[in-house]
Amino acid sequence: MGVAGSGLELVADVVRYVAGLLLRTVSRVVGLVFRVAPGALDLAFALKALVARCVAGLLLDLSFDLIPIGHVNPPLGCLIWSFPARRAENAGYAVFVEPLADSWGREIKSLRVSVTDKCNFRCTYCMPAEGLIWLPKQEVLTFEEIARLVRVMAGMGVSEIRLTGGEPLVRRDLPELVRMLTATPGVDDLSLTTNGVLLDRLAAPLVEAGLRRVNVSLDSLSHVKFAEITRRDALDAVLRGLEAAEAHPELRPIKVNCVAVKGFTEDEVPALAALARRKPYVVRFIEFMPLDADEAWEDDKVLTGAEIRAIVERHWPLEEIPAKASSTARRFRFADGRGELGFINPVSEPFCSTCDRIRLTADGHLRTCLFSRREWDLKTPMRAGVSDAQLATLVRQAVAQKELKHRISDPGFTRASRSMSQIGG
Repeated sequence: MGVAGSGLELVADVVRYVAGLLLRTVSRVVGLVFRVAPGALDLAFALKALVARCVAGLLLDLSFDLIPIGHVNPPLGCLIWSFPARRAENAGYAVFVEPLADSWGREIKSLRVSVTDKCNFRCTYCMPAEGLIWLPKQEVLTFEEIARLVRVMAGMGVSEIRLTGGEPLVRRDLPELVRMLTATPGVDDLSLTTNGVLLDRLAAPLVEAGLRRVNVSLDSLSHVKFAEITRRDALDAVLRGLEAAEAHPELRPIKVNCVAVKGFTEDEVPALAALARRKPYVVRFIEFMPLDADEAWEDDKVLTGAEIRAIVERHWPLEEIPAKASSTARRFRFADGRGELGFINPVSEPFCSTCDRIRLTADGHLRTCLFSRREWDLKTPMRAGVSDAQLATLVRQAVAQKELKHRISDPGFTRASRSMSQIGG
């Protein structure tokens, strides 16, 4: 194209960069506004959608008029990596790939992948004592199908993958899936959520396969109360699993998740907070959400993050520390520096404005919100032979309809179409 052409390419790249920067900046501002004034959510999103999408769209249109996508010379490829797009390699040329974003301008970076709906616990806030009817084996995605979907989404900028269930460690040969996903270009962060009961025997092979972060569910350090809430006498096994994870320094951070239920958790808080002071674990308290299969959730059973912090601070003062904009947790450290706690408050302090997550169920359906009543089937078209490009289009169509917010506290709230164990946490 010559010097003039290269100059136009550079201008086009810069304009695309400015458009993406605008979208991300407005996203962060909206997130901050919402944290200060949660009631401003609808107005903030409306302004974001109107301003960010229109102005950024005009900028992108201008850049494409200057230089169409796919006509970037290799010397300029080194510039594109820092721009708001994923790089894709096509015969040695760097090409612009539109980031995966919803209609509100939220860029999707995180995918929760449920590898099974089966679980070896029967937690009262999740599943009936008798369990649920499990999916037939042929309905569950194979490792190869999971890896393909992850690869497609990673190509659109989804860089954080979390394996969930059910209980993911009951899925046979799970380290092999970890190895496959670790090798996927674009996957920068691979983590796992587990109840920990099988972690003592699987921690080593998971780490060897490439796992670098783990969350372990633990609602009580009392044998009696642990058995009461999980309907299993397995506290010692979970603690052994945590010890096994701790033995691998590359597996950090280790997070311990506690679902907080009013009337049950208050007495557990001091012991769990103390665990964060004596162990290299980040203990996080999660407000009870209406995702239980028994449908027994009521708002008066929610022990809020503010209430839990007050209990902790009767023993140890806390200081809030920064968290990334898309984080589900508010982070606090003990004032004396010995340990960290997190508070995930989806009921009392929703974080919908900065949500960058979508979910893939064990049977291959894409969910754009934990509380969705609508799902998009990716398994059927994938097994019918559609191309990766067609799968990417289906994903974009689904994400474009991602909900504004979950509306738990709104009048007439309707529960999710599945329980937590069927969705994937």
